[in-house]
Amino acid sequence: MQLLAQQHVGCPTAVQRHESIRPIRHACVCSMRRPSQQHKYIKLGSSQSVSLSKHPALMPRFRHAQQCCMAQAKNVDGLELPNPQRPQLESLKLQQSVRNSVQDAVESLGGRVTVGDVSARAGVKISEAEEALNALAADASGTLEVSDSGDVLYVLPSNFKQIIAGKSWLLRAEPFFQKIRDASAYLVRVTFGTALITSVVLVWVTIVAILSSSGKDDDRRRGNNNGYAYANAGPRIWFSPTDVFWYLDPYYMRRRRMRQETGQGMNFLEAIFSFVFGDGNPNESYEDRRWRLIGNYIQHKGGVVTAEELAPYLDVPPAGKDSESIVVDESYVVPALVRFGGSPEVDKDNNLIYRFPSFQKTGRQQVAPTPSERFALEEEWKLTEATGGQKTGAIALGLANLVGVVVLGGLLADPQTRYSLAQSSLSFVLSSFPALQVYAAAFFAIPLIRWIINQGRNRNIQQRNKARKDIATVLQRPDGKLRAKLQSAAKQAQRTVISDKDIVYSSNKDFTDQNLDLDGESFDKRLAELERQSDFDSKVDRGGQSSSKKKAFEW
Repeated sequence: MQLLAQQHVGCPTAVQRHESIRPIRHACVCSMRRPSQQHKYIKLGSSQSVSLSKHPALMPRFRHAQQCCMAQAKNVDGLELPNPQRPQLESLKLQQSVRNSVQDAVESLGGRVTVGDVSARAGVKISEAEEALNALAADASGTLEVSDSGDVLYVLPSNFKQIIAGKSWLLRAEPFFQKIRDASAYLVRVTFGTALITSVVLVWVTIVAILSSSGKDDDRRRGNNNGYAYANAGPRIWFSPTDVFWYLDPYYMRRRRMRQETGQGMNFLEAIFSFVFGDGNPNESYEDRRWRLIGNYIQHKGGVVTAEELAPYLDVPPAGKDSESIVVDESYVVPALVRFGGSPEVDKDNNLIYRFPSFQKTGRQQVAPTPSERFALEEEWKLTEATGGQKTGAIALGLANLVGVVVLGGLLADPQTRYSLAQSSLSFVLSSFPALQVYAAAFFAIPLIRWIINQGRNRNIQQRNKARKDIATVLQRPDGKLRAKLQSAAKQAQRTVISDKDIVYSSNKDFTDQNLDLDGESFDKRLAELERQSDFDSKVDRGGQSSSKKKAFEW
């Protein structure tokens, strides 16, 4: 009996697994109260028990079992206890860019949205929008509403952002981390520009010191023939590279916002970095922008569009000699189909159109506005965003640094000069001179390499932009065939607004208060409608439509 107790008391999972070992009272094992002497018993089987006071060796195992049961927040008799561990937010599992885009979309749409509404407004994938909405609804205690046709509406409180942020310090700290990244990026840019000024000053100060030291050495040799004067000869100029760091602006972020509001550009130190390394990818946000345009356009058109309508926003192949070659190959539509859950269809005139069912159901009464841009053009890569004067100043400093490094390298070729410099306060120049040479050469080599690479990038961008402009021009003046295709897509467009009267289930109501179709009347009515539609499709197929559907399947 004692051996059996020693084997199982220390393991809560074993206590749950074996019904023969159970605490007599809940307060003994699964309670915050310390067990009293009369409760210190463990029941073995149905009638036997062991007193812990008579077996002190079992007390540590008993206390360990009590702590484990409290951590598991379960009672072996089935009593549910509160979980002491705080659950992780579902929003933290989302990608930050997706979470921010979905939150902004939900907020701009008023908090009552469908997956299609959010996907179209934020430009994210249908799967990403659904996953993000589920996470936001779970973390912000949102409501899920289901219509009689099975469509789901997400209703979030107006302050859902504050509710979610209040549950996680990581979300509250994200703006602070973003400021740190911005400050770090600025520090890198300014440090590089400051390094150029430091290099120019250091190189030319060393050159002047060496030249002046050479003249003084000649005078000392003529006036004093002993070697003591030579040993103490050399420049005596004390210079600290940190003296040039007064260029740093501690209020840079505030001043930069003010410059942007007034239309001004970067400061000179930033311009130096921009001349060498550029200003990053000008199309960094292009993908997000164009997918938002595409989603908005599809929803505005009722969820049914043609390839030619989406072409100005996608990567269209270059046009050939025949203007119709732009619209023959429609493989460029595939990324939009995959992202927004679309599918190809063939109408009765053998026109290929594309339907996006998720964009045909909405929780908003207002129609999606017309896209603000007729096409999505990429920006060409520039060598630098600095002004002409800033570029001239950066090049002048770079040339001064390069000439100074070449001259200093010639002076340091003399062993006597090197020895004299090693005895001076500028002795660190000898160890840092290789880095100064690399800096001076890279200052012009890196922009040259970037310029060559940008030429190839810009040629491809120009071709893609030209193709987008060409198809946009064709859409403005369509021929008869294209006009019929556009009209066919417009006729099949559909927009269903899910109103309150369509809701049959809401997660914030009791089951008895739901407007559920328990008798199946609505189901029978919809089933009859589907049967009538099926009979109509069969008659159409017998009239020659089957060949069109076969073509759509083969596509």
